[in-house]
Amino acid sequence: MSKKEPNVSKNKTAGRKINSDGAKSYLFYLYFGFLTLVFPLVHYSKILDIVMMPRLFSLSLFMTVFGVLFFFWIRKRPEALSVLRNKLFFLFGLWILFSIVSLLLSSNPVEGIFDVLKTIFLTILVLWTVILVQSEPDGVDKMTRFVVMAGLIITVIAFWQYFTEVFKSGEKFFDEYGRQTPIIYKVRGLMAHKNLLSIALGLILPFALYGILKLKEIWKYLAIECSLSILVLIILLQTRAVWVGTMAAVGVAILVLMFLGKKFDIPRRWQIAIIATGIAGILGVASLIFLSQEKSNNQYIKQLQSIVNPQSKQNIHRINIWKTTLDMIPEKPVFGYGPGNWKLHAPKFHNGRFTEEMELNWQRPHNDFLWVMAEKGIVGFIIYIGIFALVFYFLITVIKNSIDYHDKRLALLLIFGLTIYLGSSFFDFPYERVFHQTYLGLTFALSLVLFGKTHETTPLKVNPMISIIPLFITVFGIVYAGQCIDQEKHLVLARENSNYLNNVAKSGRQLPAQETQRRWKAVLENAQKAQKTLKNLDPQANPITSYEGLAYVNMGDFKNGIKTLKKAHEQHPGNIGVLNNLGAAYFKLEKYDEALEYLEKSYDIFPSRDAVINLSAVLYKMERYEEAYDIISAFPEKERTEVMNKNLRAIEKILKKKQNKE
Repeated sequence: MSKKEPNVSKNKTAGRKINSDGAKSYLFYLYFGFLTLVFPLVHYSKILDIVMMPRLFSLSLFMTVFGVLFFFWIRKRPEALSVLRNKLFFLFGLWILFSIVSLLLSSNPVEGIFDVLKTIFLTILVLWTVILVQSEPDGVDKMTRFVVMAGLIITVIAFWQYFTEVFKSGEKFFDEYGRQTPIIYKVRGLMAHKNLLSIALGLILPFALYGILKLKEIWKYLAIECSLSILVLIILLQTRAVWVGTMAAVGVAILVLMFLGKKFDIPRRWQIAIIATGIAGILGVASLIFLSQEKSNNQYIKQLQSIVNPQSKQNIHRINIWKTTLDMIPEKPVFGYGPGNWKLHAPKFHNGRFTEEMELNWQRPHNDFLWVMAEKGIVGFIIYIGIFALVFYFLITVIKNSIDYHDKRLALLLIFGLTIYLGSSFFDFPYERVFHQTYLGLTFALSLVLFGKTHETTPLKVNPMISIIPLFITVFGIVYAGQCIDQEKHLVLARENSNYLNNVAKSGRQLPAQETQRRWKAVLENAQKAQKTLKNLDPQANPITSYEGLAYVNMGDFKNGIKTLKKAHEQHPGNIGVLNNLGAAYFKLEKYDEALEYLEKSYDIFPSRDAVINLSAVLYKMERYEEAYDIISAFPEKERTEVMNKNLRAIEKILKKKQNKE
């Protein structure tokens, strides 16, 4: 039986409340052209995080230029700003306000600037996207074409990396933290990490699938290619968070079809077939997890099995950091620790959960929900969840009330994509990344556009001058991101010299004193140039002043060294490197009480080799031999250095002499 397409002309008119006469299409094409053709390619290889701040800088610069053009355009059609009546913008306003209050109450407010800035940008992008799509004839379809292009660009890059780095090599490599990881981690698609690449693909997938259903001619084939490429990459990249999110999305889609299937104008037999296929897929995955051999050699089966195994090496540390975060929340339940401040306070809540020093390098808890609750308290968490809940409500309402079956299907696909995002957020951190928040904003905006087609918006009298406010924020974003990029450039140079000296020391070689001083002077000069007003920690949460303090100490200037290291401790009280360096500096000055204070703090957070060696040396000098002996002997025997064993033997001799005298 053939199915007639419903008359959607009335629906389209209702959805486009803005008179498109005189609308400037060039704004639409400029806006989405940047976000799809330029933005995914932005990176800068000469800094520590090659994409975070370069993308924030490029986005800030673009939004400033675009904001000027938008201001002159919106002055002639202020009725477009009536979308601000939507409750989603009220929640965004609350979220921004609460984030700022939480920031002002934090121990290191500067570190939260990025979080607040990113949230404001998300809000602006949602507003601009809604207005542009509603103002442009066939705006949804045109936006879909642009996002499909973004997906094609990213997947082509990712497949090229897979071919050159993985397909042609079965070797393993060491990452920046010295951990041996599968070669698949080299496939990043110009993201910071292959997991973040997978999540980005999950955000683009709904648009590509909609393109298959709605677009025509060449665009339909491009959408098919984009969708298949994304699905293949999601499998190849082995990102468990996205696998879980995708399975959850399939489950949610099945539930929507089961309860609202009649709303989609899909024949009953097709609904049953779709639901049956989805259930079969979920059961198939479950069978692979639970029925396959426990020690399967297949990497994909091993990854699936690890999802439900809390003792998996991939899960143990993540679960431990979740427990750490849960211990933090009751300490500051209302306003939290402040945006960007989780990493500063988490170390004192580790409670012996981690056994190796490299396990401490957590900049976020790998769970956006716990992260938000820890940094912005329970109230902030409720607002955050409320934003997603409201968007889901909009999409369900579209499915129930829209008379355009394409809009209903798009709403279902957006639900699918948001579920992938939220499922991935439970195990990863897309909340932090500028690219992911930008494309999440596009998803939010399209949800509002669809909802607007089913609900008339009461005109809102807004002075168009209000549209100039974002310019102050975007200009600040340029300054902030520019400072961060310059900071990281100098930190790369400081690290090169510092690492060189550390490697020389480990090798047992000795450099001429003049060369050593020259190297430490280079560290100091670059660390001083890296000092910025708007950011005081590097991407690995090391205080910038810690580089400076370490250089001073190694150059023999203990006064300035201790002064700057104390400042670094204030900026990051849980950084064990800073604590160890402070203790070592006081030890060299023979100020053992001060050295003991900082070294005990470091040891309590984590008994690292440096902490054990330095603390036992201080206790030895203070003639507290039994305590020094206990600290060294508690360190795993197989992991003790020659210095530890030598010190242990020396203490044993002293203790024996004391026993003989007694």
